[in-house]
Amino acid sequence: MVTYDAGQMLLTVDDTGVERALGSLYRKTPAVLKVAINRTARQARKDLIAEAEKRYALTARGKARLRLLKLRKSATNTSLAAELRQGDEGLTLNASYFQHSPTVPRMGVAALHGPAFQRVRTLQGGPMEELTATGSESKGFLIRVSNAKNDHLMFAQRLLGSSTSNTATKTGKPRWRNAAGSVEKAYDVNRIGASSQQRAVWHRGVDTAAAENLERFLAQRIEQVIAAAK
Repeated sequence: MVTYDAGQMLLTVDDTGVERALGSLYRKTPAVLKVAINRTARQARKDLIAEAEKRYALTARGKARLRLLKLRKSATNTSLAAELRQGDEGLTLNASYFQHSPTVPRMGVAALHGPAFQRVRTLQGGPMEELTATGSESKGFLIRVSNAKNDHLMFAQRLLGSSTSNTATKTGKPRWRNAAGSVEKAYDVNRIGASSQQRAVWHRGVDTAAAENLERFLAQRIEQVIAAAK
């Protein structure tokens, strides 16, 4: 009764099969479908979060981002569709949302006494990647961002040889200058975002489990409805 479109990440149900299984109770088909679809969507959400946590080396902040996955639309008797959607759809995550070392930023002169490179691990069990300099970007560095809304860590890199007029922090402290006396532009060091993590694990087995769950929940609900009518 269930078919799967991998490209659209979409499960569909042949309602005529449900009607046949219900027999004289066929008018209850929408209610049966609604229950099975919503149960499948809620379980898929749990599975997507759990499998992403197993695959990716996330900090507590990174795991919190996964939980922004919400059941944005639930099936009803008149609209038999449920939809899961991540709050940061299509966006990347700063590397600070993944396991990293060291975990304390070294600002100003303190940076001279820190490790040669900051390191980040993206995949569970994977290597720690050194945030080295490239041809146009500095090596990565960890900073603390504090304002009225946020107080968090983030990784950044400077665009070597660039210049910005933003020469002071929000607290009024002067920003670091290069040998030429310029304050260079800085950019986030980003890695795979929460929605992309969940899309990856969906195609690594969560999709198959969701299709099997939908079949199972349909069979269970059909059996319950028939039993209740006896």
